[in-house]
Amino acid sequence: SNEHDKREHGTDNKGERNGMSTLDAKRVRKIRRLYATGNYTQTYLAGMFHISQSAVCNIVRRKQWAHI
Repeated sequence: SNEHDKREHGTDNKGERNGMSTLDAKRVRKIRRLYATGNYTQTYLAGMFHISQSAVCNIVRRKQWAHI
């Protein structure tokens, strides 16, 4: 099954437990805090944290890292 494959390959990890993640809870909170000031665009924050703009969008909309 697909769920079994995810567990088998370790791709169902969330957040910092995912080895591909360049973020941790502290950085996620910082991204949300900076974005909330209205002084930074998602694109600017993406460059600042070396992630994609879509990742920033998902973080600030809580589609990723919702557990933080």
